[in-house]
Amino acid sequence: MLDKMAEMKVMQKIRRVLKAAMAERARQVIQHEEIEKYDHLYIDYLNQLTNDEEKKESV
Repeated sequence: MLDKMAEMKVMQKIRRVLKAAMAERARQVIQHEEIEKYDHLYIDYLNQLTNDEEKKESV
């Protein structure tokens, strides 16, 4: 009986840790997708800055 209770407690802890790990992984995936979604805007912005700098140097 005591072994069963201890086993159940351990399983609950394992489930809790797994749920937390899955939630954290989901957050990372979502964050990565958000970064990818706006990545091209950042690259365009950097290119524009570079072009602006080149124009200033050529004048």
